[in-house]
Amino acid sequence: MSRKILVISASPRRGGKLDILCDALEAGAREAGKEVAALNINDWNIHPCTGCDACQENEGRCIQEDDMKQVLDALCRAEAVVFATPIYFYNMAGQMKVLLDRTYPLRRSAHFKKAALLAASCEGDESVFDTAVSGFEEYLRCFPDVENAGSVLAGGVCASRALPEKAVEDARMLGREI
Repeated sequence: MSRKILVISASPRRGGKLDILCDALEAGAREAGKEVAALNINDWNIHPCTGCDACQENEGRCIQEDDMKQVLDALCRAEAVVFATPIYFYNMAGQMKVLLDRTYPLRRSAHFKKAALLAASCEGDESVFDTAVSGFEEYLRCFPDVENAGSVLAGGVCASRALPEKAVEDARMLGREI
């Protein structure tokens, strides 16, 4: 049976640098015989977590009426998850943070066993990724059975600049290995 990989992107720009990294990762995963599903959270209606804890009292069911149930279902079917985010103001995109917060119902029973991070930024200074990477690592601490499978961070990739081939190859390799 092939491993099921779910790629969740927060990129608002179709065909942009982050989509190229996601495509490379997905290609690498398929080359390794893995099944891949992808979704872009900008296509979904996902409200912020209210911190009400209803999901902890209702067998993981959130009381909010939005599209997060379908995303949680996809996460439950995945064996590995890749979170892909642009970097805005030295942090992950707000849409990605909202999604991560809304995975709280899975805290006690995450089905996926590996998670990875893809990130792209116009800023070339490597420190631009520090807060997002730290946030991702701290997020994974909430899921002790989930292994951090790594990250691919592409900086200095403004619209007029080409995505470094090394970043594309690193994403493809991560897809093979996850």
